[in-house]
Amino acid sequence: VIGRLQPFTDDGEYYLQAAQIYNETGTWTKVIRNSNKALDAGLKNPVDALMLAGTAYSEMNQYDDAIRVFNRIRSIGDADDRRNADSWISFVREMRQLRRASIAANQ
Repeated sequence: VIGRLQPFTDDGEYYLQAAQIYNETGTWTKVIRNSNKALDAGLKNPVDALMLAGTAYSEMNQYDDAIRVFNRIRSIGDADDRRNADSWISFVREMRQLRRASIAANQ
């Protein structure tokens, strides 16, 4: 239903809902695409879409993109958002380091 309504509205909330649904199914590229469309269309709370996008980038091992998004949350969010983004940034940096170590060990 959301997919059918999206073309008829510029309401970012529909795109955010689609991103949330795709997040539940682990369809990461669609999470990012719909999060970006939601941000472009406008949202009351853009942190919600950014959090989804950052999480999706993390799941896709696109660590630099994830950190960029979480830093954006830090710049626009409230204190809770900043703490959450900081936690994600720490996690992503650890995952990036583990992945690099794993790649180096396999070479």
